[in-house]
Amino acid sequence: MVVAMAAAAGCSKSSDKAEKAPPTSTVSTSTAPSPDRTALAKIGAAAAYVHMWSAAAAAYHAGKVTSPQLELYATDKALAAISQTGLYYQDHGFVMNGQPSSMPVVTSVDFSATPYTAKITDCLDSTHYVEVERKTGKAVPRGEGPYRHVTTAVARFNGKNWLISELTIQRDRTC
Repeated sequence: MVVAMAAAAGCSKSSDKAEKAPPTSTVSTSTAPSPDRTALAKIGAAAAYVHMWSAAAAAYHAGKVTSPQLELYATDKALAAISQTGLYYQDHGFVMNGQPSSMPVVTSVDFSATPYTAKITDCLDSTHYVEVERKTGKAVPRGEGPYRHVTTAVARFNGKNWLISELTIQRDRTC
């Protein structure tokens, strides 16, 4: 109503400026929709998963068991499994070249308990992720594949960040 009155006053044919209402500003009472917390959780959990694999690949390429970067994205059983693999490579004089590719899908998010959790399913592709001898750079012979496996993970929200806490590469399931 204030806007209508101001508009009417501004459009008046009267030349008397004292009758004109001072300009007013309007404040919108509508608010922008809040982000969907499930959508945000899915984005955060998937990002943690992708960053975890990137950090693991960097550690494996450097011949390290783990790295501070990896610990930003993985914890508990997932970090232990990745570290165990890194230890295997280190003990055998191997490093990894390349990086696995993935397209993770967050299949569910659970806000019913703390910490919140999210389940992730992926088709992890190690076709171009090659084990090589650290000293010579020669590729370690490997079987004919398959190199694409169903991988599942659980992410937990620690109050600030999503961390991958469980990781299972299902070597008996291809995708």
